Amino acid sequence: MDQNTIDKATTEAEAKADAEVKVESSQDSNSESNPASASCCGGHGKPNYNRTVVAIWAVLLMVFACVVAMNARRKRQELSEVESLVAQASQLFDRQLFEESTELLRQAAERGYAPAQTYYGGSLKMGIGTAQDLEQAVQWYRKAADQNYPVAFFELAVCYQHGFGVERDLDEAEMWYRKAYDGGIRDESQKALDELAATREREAGYPRY
Repeated sequence: MDQNTIDKATTEAEAKADAEVKVESSQDSNSESNPASASCCGGHGKPNYNRTVVAIWAVLLMVFACVVAMNARRKRQELSEVESLVAQASQLFDRQLFEESTELLRQAAERGYAPAQTYYGGSLKMGIGTAQDLEQAVQWYRKAADQNYPVAFFELAVCYQHGFGVERDLDEAEMWYRKAYDGGIRDESQKALDELAATREREAGYPRY
């Protein structure tokens, strides 16, 4: 439903509500001479709600439903567009057109698409199709992690484990690996956690046998 339709429906409902106000005013005059009809239940055991309020409320609900539907369509369209950008980027990458591929990833990442933010972060971390920038890579991983994207959890863990773009912090690395594990990246995360445990023991002076 477009905005013109919503406006038309609202206008018609308001006109109907005005007409009902006049009817109710007439009924209210009659009710003064008949106290029984003026009771809150109308003599039938049910609340006698103001029909004007009900009509306006119905219009508001309809408008709200239309706004929700339009927002959902817009989000689906935006998602389709960024997914298309990532698909094109993948094709360009396969053809070794790295700069063009990374540029499309950047565009999709800037539109808030978590997978693109993670892939673009990877391009920045490895310097593929763009200048290497580890700190920027971490920032993009964080944006994707804020959307609970498990691959971004894993990439952040790697950065903290090795000090890529952030200060090396094994505790932070372990936390992100566990989040990645819980998010479904189980085999890779478990292997990384085992490696992390070995690193801790080695650096603490307790070699594993």
